[in-house]
Amino acid sequence: MRTEGKVMKREPYWYLSLNGSTDSRKPFFFRYAIGYADAPGFPKDNYYNFQIGPRYRFNEHFSLDFDLTRSVDNGQYGYAFRESNGTPVAGRRRNISVSSIVNGIYNFTSRMNLSMRVRHYWSQVQYSNFFYTDAEGNYIPRAFQNGQDQNFNAFNLDMFYTWDFMYGSKLIIGWKNALGNDFPINGLLYDKYTKNLSQVFQQPHGNEFNLRLIYYIDYLSLQKKQHG
Repeated sequence: MRTEGKVMKREPYWYLSLNGSTDSRKPFFFRYAIGYADAPGFPKDNYYNFQIGPRYRFNEHFSLDFDLTRSVDNGQYGYAFRESNGTPVAGRRRNISVSSIVNGIYNFTSRMNLSMRVRHYWSQVQYSNFFYTDAEGNYIPRAFQNGQDQNFNAFNLDMFYTWDFMYGSKLIIGWKNALGNDFPINGLLYDKYTKNLSQVFQQPHGNEFNLRLIYYIDYLSLQKKQHG
């Protein structure tokens, strides 16, 4: 409840999962995972998730990897907001979250490569009930309050050129692109993952460029040269 001395009871639940993959030595590799959870006595509060992750190695230089994870929690309980007097309010909500990641790497040589990672994360929270809690963590119903639903997006792109030009020495050139935190996307107008992903590219993004040089100096070799 984000307040010292305040607790909230949680119902016991069971969780079942299954995961597996194909032979990672092959050019095409596929991994998967699915899960389902339920709380006895709360049939409408079930939870499920799945993950798929194909990877394809085109040749010894280039490979692409994709990872998609989606979870739906129909009965998530947790802190919601505070009253004007500071009293914490808990809520029951439906939480949908989707994460998609693309990784790619191109090896020019064994010591030089270009790598890229693109990630988009979306989370939507829709409240159905609000509660206070007593000293033992039991729920005390509270009147419903509109305007507490949340719609969150995060987008990051990271690209790096890496050159190991000497033993222990390397040059790294990086570019980072990210969605600005000050530009939220309206969850009422855009209530699906694909709609949010489309809107991500309509919002302002920040860019960061960096250059890093790591040079290894063998102190013992320098000493030998000086005394040689």
